[in-house]
Amino acid sequence: MFTARDGSAEAMCSAEDFALLKATWVYSSPTEVEDYLEVFRSPGALTGALNWYRASDGHRRALGTDTIDFGPVGTPTLLIWGKNDPYVRRMPVDLAANLMRGPYRVIEADAGHWLVQEAPELVHNELLEHLRANAI
Repeated sequence: MFTARDGSAEAMCSAEDFALLKATWVYSSPTEVEDYLEVFRSPGALTGALNWYRASDGHRRALGTDTIDFGPVGTPTLLIWGKNDPYVRRMPVDLAANLMRGPYRVIEADAGHWLVQEAPELVHNELLEHLRANAI
């Protein structure tokens, strides 16, 4: 639905003064919501944001396949996942471990999709710990 290229995704997201988006930002303050909407009301901004989702499967289109074949990930990786996330479920989180060869840590937060708003201290602390442990 968010990847439709015919303008319907933009229409759906912006309908009734962005009611759909407002409903997803339940952990954001009214000031934050208004800041987001100020950006999305700018010409082309909503399309730009939706293009991120549209491009997320671009690798499959470019390769002409539904699978991705790349080597193991050796880069130190931290995954902070909100276990109540309605968009990112447990399966892809669990499957990611099979691709990791370098240091890999999963933090399961008691949060949803908007981790920075829902668990800001956890995100802050875990990122700092990860960066300190894996300094370049």
